[in-house]
Amino acid sequence: MRRRTFITLPNGDAVGVVIPWQFPGQDDAPPSPQKLEAERKAEQVFLEILRRLNLAGRFVSDRGAHNAPHVFSKEREAKTHKVGKAALDDAMRRLFDRGAIQIEAYVRENRHPGTRIVEK
Repeated sequence: MRRRTFITLPNGDAVGVVIPWQFPGQDDAPPSPQKLEAERKAEQVFLEILRRLNLAGRFVSDRGAHNAPHVFSKEREAKTHKVGKAALDDAMRRLFDRGAIQIEAYVRENRHPGTRIVEK
């Protein structure tokens, strides 16, 4: 990525220049302990809500109207632990990557096929 900044020339003129730039946290430095703890908490909250909703017969998916991060961000556990939709979305991707959750096909009550996220 690049960003624009201004420099002052010896004659006093300010000119715009383009310089390389990275989002904070995109460098090769290891994540901070605070970031690791926040990620762990988001994953824990994600799995807690997933288990509770699946036991209640409420299913979520990785996309569409029943998108898990969107649904989960409105649940009491997410609000209590102050875990937002973006953190839950990142947690879902990490859990998929690690194989902790997966997509499963099922037949809905109206007999139409659907997909849902389940814990492995």
